[in-house]
Amino acid sequence: VINSVAGRARTVLYGLMISTILIPGVVIGISTMILWTKMGNAMGTEFFLFNPGLHLSVLGQVSYIAAMVMLLVLARLQSFDAGLEEAALDLGASHAQVMRRILLPHLYPAVGAGAAVAFFQSIENFNVTQFTRGGADTLTVYVFSKVRAGITPTINALAFLLICVTLVLAVIYEVNRRRRARIEAAREAEARRAEEAML
Repeated sequence: VINSVAGRARTVLYGLMISTILIPGVVIGISTMILWTKMGNAMGTEFFLFNPGLHLSVLGQVSYIAAMVMLLVLARLQSFDAGLEEAALDLGASHAQVMRRILLPHLYPAVGAGAAVAFFQSIENFNVTQFTRGGADTLTVYVFSKVRAGITPTINALAFLLICVTLVLAVIYEVNRRRRARIEAAREAEARRAEEAML
């Protein structure tokens, strides 16, 4: 939506989306907990959605992390050639086919990077989880409780695993990026040869 809107409306939408990045995690955690608790009290219900728990942690994390993922996807959309979409529609492709075969493949790197950022930000964002988790025990809270008692071999092993996961994801991303670059270069070379043959 932001990429297709122009003028002042785009600036307003962009500002609203990234404003959560500027808000401290403590404020997001407390405000999420208070909002849902007040809603539950106003409706006079004990429905589980209004009580602190894992679902509120997810809502708090999403409100904070979605802006970072949006920035990555939006930056990738800026480099998208709208002429490709128009050409596909002129050649008879439906909007769903354009989305599936042209736009989504172009956005895959940004979506992958956004997923990695969301995963690690969710682990790192202790403040939101602490205030909204209720009785749920998440990885972040577990690590915090263990670190308070001192560094143990379990914490060292967990840190090592997180580093390994990060390195593996980085290697996979780089391998895929180079493979796509080679495929793209081969296609461009083939197109140039075909154009030269026609001339």
